[in-house]
This record gives sequence, C-alpha cells and structure tokens, in this order.
Amino acid sequence: MGNSAEEYAAFEEKVKRTVYIDNLSPLVTDAVLKTALGQFGTVESVQFIPNYVEPKNIPQCALVVTQTEKQAKAIIFEMNNFPFMMSGMPRPVRALPAEVKMFADRPIKPGRRITCQWLDPSDRNFDVAQKLKEVTQRHAREASYLLQVNLNAKLFDCHGFRSINLVFFSKQNCVLIVEIQRYSLAQLQLEEEEKLAAEQSETLKTNYKKCEMLESLFSDGSHGRLAYRFNLKVTDD
Repeated sequence: MGNSAEEYAAFEEKVKRTVYIDNLSPLVTDAVLKTALGQFGTVESVQFIPNYVEPKNIPQCALVVTQTEKQAKAIIFEMNNFPFMMSGMPRPVRALPAEVKMFADRPIKPGRRITCQWLDPSDRNFDVAQKLKEVTQRHAREASYLLQVNLNAKLFDCHGFRSINLVFFSKQNCVLIVEIQRYSLAQLQLEEEEKLAAEQSETLKTNYKKCEMLESLFSDGSHGRLAYRFNLKVTDD
C-alpha cells in the first residue's frame, strides 16, 4: 500500500510539471518541441496523444514534461500571451496545465475500489445503470462505424478522390461523405506543412551558403581587395 501511495504521489507531482499543447503541426516531432521549449527550461519527455477521431493518426496534441512546475507555468504563460515561433514560423498553438485524465498510463489511485453486482429493477440505481449500459453500447456502435469510415476514406484516397458528390440516401451516407472530406482536409494540411518545411529548409541552405561565402571572403583577404576596388573603408569590427 505504501509503494502505491508513493507512486501515485510521484505521478501527481509529474502532472504538475506537465504542459498539454494542442493545435500542433502534423510535422512536429518530439525533437522539435524539445528544441522550441528548451528556452524555458529542461524538457524531460514529450508524449504525443494519438488522434483517434481523424482518419489519419496525426499527432496534434502532446504532453510535455518539464523539470519543475515553475518551468511548466512559464511555458503556459509565454505560449498563451505571446506569438510562439517554431522553425522560424509563428504557430497558433495553445498550452494548458495537464490533467490526470490525460495520461493513459496513470497509476491506480490508492484506496480506489471497483465492485460489481447485479441490480434488480426495483433497485434505486437500476435506471442509472441502464443508461450507462445504453451509452456504452452506443459508443461501441459509433467506434465500429468510425473504423469502417476510416477504411472507406483510405480506399477513396487510394483512388485519388478529393471531393465526392453523391446522392444521400441515408444519414450514414452523409456522415461518410463528411468524414471523407475531413480526411481530405487533413491530407491537404499535411501537404501544406510539408511544402512549408521544404521552403524553410531551402531558405536555411541558402543563408548557410551566404555565410560560407562571407567567411571565405574574410579568410582569404578578398574583402580588402573588394573594399579597395569600390573605395570602401573596412575595419576589423
């Protein structure tokens, strides 16, 4: 019991040092986040939260564990009050304090017990249990249907469809088309991010070549000859 209490206390302390960040680019990696947030302190770990709603599993949310609670609060304050730059571009990200329920690997709280029993229709909790059963069954049906929608969306995407116009015969067909369009938008967003990343990489290479050229001019004395040719005054500063 003592070990469980200590483990949960350590977990609660970890939650206080964790920041929940969403609206992330699909191309963001843990290394990018660690570099971007390193100015506020030490980032111990980054855990992306899988997106089970969209047809593609794009990491758009993450839990960032810092070294101290003060560092976590600093990240939340800065990201919510000032433009946040990532890879040289402003990003509309949002930072919030993490909550216990956000951790899939959270330990069991000490003292918590789960009991199971059959309820008679005359029991005062029977109606509540019946509603919970109905909600669970509905969620199971929705999850099964969503998996089928994801499969259909991937099949449509494999055939190159981006927009589909069909006659809607049922509510399920409407939902299917909406999900396929959302899948197409997610793909479009990913393509735009890849294009932006390529442009930024090319700009970085160009700037690096310019720096190399300037360094070469100063190292071999060419800058002095150029200054003399164009009647310019060059100092060591």
